[in-house]
Amino acid sequence: MIAALPFIAPQAQETDPNATTETGDPLQNLDPLTRAVERNPLTLIRIAALGLKDPAHQGEALSGLVAAFLARDKPDDAAIEMKAITDPLWRARALLHVADDQKKRGRLKTSEDTLGRSLKLAGGDQIARDGGATVMRIAERYLDLRAFQAATDTTLLIPDKYEQVRLLLRIATTLRQGKVAALKKDSQKVLGAAFKVAKGIKPDTKDSITTLIRIAEFQVGAGDRPGSRATLAYAEGILEKTSFEGRDQLRADLAAALVLINDRVAAQAIVRSMVDTERKARTIASIARASAQKGNMEAGVSLFTLAYQEALAITEKPSKYRALTHIVTEQSKVGRLADAFRNAGVIRDREPQARALLEMGRVLIKQKKFDEAIKLVDYIPYVGMRSQIFAPVALSIGRGGDRVKASELLAKAFAPTRFRASPEELAKALPMVIEAQSKVGSASMNEALFERVRAQLDRLPDDPSKIQVLTGIAIAEARSERRTAALRALAAAWRISWLNRKNPKYPNILTNLMRAQIEVGELLQAFDTAARVPDSETPPKPVGQLEASLNARNQALQRVAVAAAQEGRQRLSLRAARRIRDIAARARVYGEIAKAFPARKIEKVDPKKREAPRAEPIREPAKPVKEEETTAKTPPKEAPHAPAKAPAEEPAPLRLPKADAEPAPTPEPETGPKPLTPQTN
Repeated sequence: MIAALPFIAPQAQETDPNATTETGDPLQNLDPLTRAVERNPLTLIRIAALGLKDPAHQGEALSGLVAAFLARDKPDDAAIEMKAITDPLWRARALLHVADDQKKRGRLKTSEDTLGRSLKLAGGDQIARDGGATVMRIAERYLDLRAFQAATDTTLLIPDKYEQVRLLLRIATTLRQGKVAALKKDSQKVLGAAFKVAKGIKPDTKDSITTLIRIAEFQVGAGDRPGSRATLAYAEGILEKTSFEGRDQLRADLAAALVLINDRVAAQAIVRSMVDTERKARTIASIARASAQKGNMEAGVSLFTLAYQEALAITEKPSKYRALTHIVTEQSKVGRLADAFRNAGVIRDREPQARALLEMGRVLIKQKKFDEAIKLVDYIPYVGMRSQIFAPVALSIGRGGDRVKASELLAKAFAPTRFRASPEELAKALPMVIEAQSKVGSASMNEALFERVRAQLDRLPDDPSKIQVLTGIAIAEARSERRTAALRALAAAWRISWLNRKNPKYPNILTNLMRAQIEVGELLQAFDTAARVPDSETPPKPVGQLEASLNARNQALQRVAVAAAQEGRQRLSLRAARRIRDIAARARVYGEIAKAFPARKIEKVDPKKREAPRAEPIREPAKPVKEEETTAKTPPKEAPHAPAKAPAEEPAPLRLPKADAEPAPTPEPETGPKPLTPQTN
């Protein structure tokens, strides 16, 4: 029976998935068993997956089935698929789905044990296959379970030292936020381990030194000033012996970090050693910002004044304007908004001045000071730059519930100014505004806003840019349930695309059209468009990627297959997957569509019935041992665990290398910002 199924598939490919017989059932002429199989998309995917010869391809597809069955609350079926996965790394990935499912159900201890089984499969020689990407996922899940010791030990298995540092900093931050005093001390020890890892990064580059400075700043936040001092001293020693582009900026960052640990003498020595006036001005401004962040605003203001005087002494305009822009940015970070605005006014050329105000606006948006950021737009006459402030502010306001105000802000981005926007600026600004309106805007304002957008179409640099804007409008209209308007925009995009069939960007054009067709609900047309994308060479896998790479055509077919699966249209979904010629890519898509088919949501366990998470301290990491591959067995169903009791005592302190001295007091809070008072010169 199963052997006959592959002969059924080609017939399905040539048949419209919406076609029906006179009685309305396209499968009525099949025998009951075949009909049952054809109506179960996961069974069809399993049959297709088992037909793949490479164990890795099978594992990629079956791993998606494991996730799909768990989402449907069918752990026994997931266990069957797990047994069919013979590739150790993909079995480890499948166990991650099991661990996630157990965590959702409140079985935290069981989830942690499952992660341990996954690590045994993904460790050892398997790490080289995906660059430690699976191990990294395991470490992140350990951290989510607050299993800090396991998270730290697993992190140290990752080959990429930058990723090691990133995760160690995240672990340290989580520890520092804990309520247990011993865990806060452990944060310092984890940062010490991060410093040891960073010292092993060779050769010394801008990225490696930036990493050291970042670790030092985290150490200051954790109260480990002696450790921060040692880290900065090591970074300074490297900078003295090396020479590369960006070295002076790193020295400026180093000087600012030295101020955070009250080593002003060393910071001033760095300033005095600089010959270039622009670099000196930028360094002084960074030191001023650090002083203000420490709570010494008076010293910060004096240093900002000194930096401003240094900048005024620069004769070359581009260099002078770069220095002033940096001063404006640093002043904005510590709330000196009036001073920052005044210094931006010293830049007499309109475009550099607008860029300085844009940098100031970005800082204000990051600080969620939206009213102050919007005021700056009155002094920025370029549509492309104005949109970079209006769009993120509108997104935040819309997500807060005020969709009408968000759309009003987006409309202001196209207010006429004395300066005509360049085609390149419009090509960046229009998609940004459309996307914001699509996500958080009021549907009642679509027509007025998009009419302004269409008025700018003829000023765009090329046809692909016009198609991107029109398909963006179609997507936004479809999400607002304005189907007629969406189809009208889509038709306009099609007319332009027809004239660009020989354009090198034609695959991107078809991809944009296909995305819009999916949003509008025209899945059959989207399938046809995706199939028309020219086939091309599959790009090589990036380092750390276990999944198969997809070229433009296969990415388009994947989008259609997943969208059809999400709507429960299994026949169309599988048709799209079968059109993928590359076997590895097809296996990946099988796994994706298995997870995309609708499933029942898992009900969360009452928090009172959850297992208490174990927030244990971190021990000295054990020496790495060769991991043996083990056969992963799906754990049997368990009865709900009784709530675990909270520990009676604080956990034992961590046994990583000791700090040189007791931690210094936490820095004083920053001074509150003053309201923006725009001034003109």
